[in-house]
Amino acid sequence: MNWFRAQTTTGFGQYTREKPNLSAKTTYNRLQSPGGLLWIAEALGVEEELLQKAADEALAAPRRSRSAVIRKHIPWDMIAELAEPKMSSSWIRLRVAPKLGRAGAVLKSSRRTKR
Repeated sequence: MNWFRAQTTTGFGQYTREKPNLSAKTTYNRLQSPGGLLWIAEALGVEEELLQKAADEALAAPRRSRSAVIRKHIPWDMIAELAEPKMSSSWIRLRVAPKLGRAGAVLKSSRRTKR
């Protein structure tokens, strides 16, 4: 996922590291937010039945295991496959930019000037 490489950060506080994490896969696999993982999956169009099954099993698991349970049902490969078609500049310009308000306008205008 090329878009993620632009998010260079070395963290802060106790989360500081020498090299920035440039991998969307690593971030997805380290994310400890069951709700966040389900949100990503839902936003990308994972089937409702699979989302519900993952959520139900996660709720039955110990709190610290819930993200792992969700990733068992919705692995990175599925997320990457669903995200790839949505990463085209036209999809972002038409779907995401209008919801960003002023930032969306900047994104739209920068796309026009590069043509």
